[in-house]
Amino acid sequence: MVICTPLPDLVIELDSRPNPASAQKLAFARDASAFPPWVRFGEGGIDKIDGLVLDLREAVRGVCDAEPAAGAS
Repeated sequence: MVICTPLPDLVIELDSRPNPASAQKLAFARDASAFPPWVRFGEGGIDKIDGLVLDLREAVRGVCDAEPAAGAS
């Protein structure tokens, strides 16, 4: 997803697995002066790349596995 703003453009990649092609796209966006967070939420590791990786796996651990509340649909 690309969000153009008067500030640096925001280029967001959402991945549940490590993807080298995503890293290349985001490094290109970063080098073009965009802010490129890579939101990771699944399994598998990837080397930290300056300015790219926002790893949400610890923050959401257990949330996706939780039982829905009674009456939830």
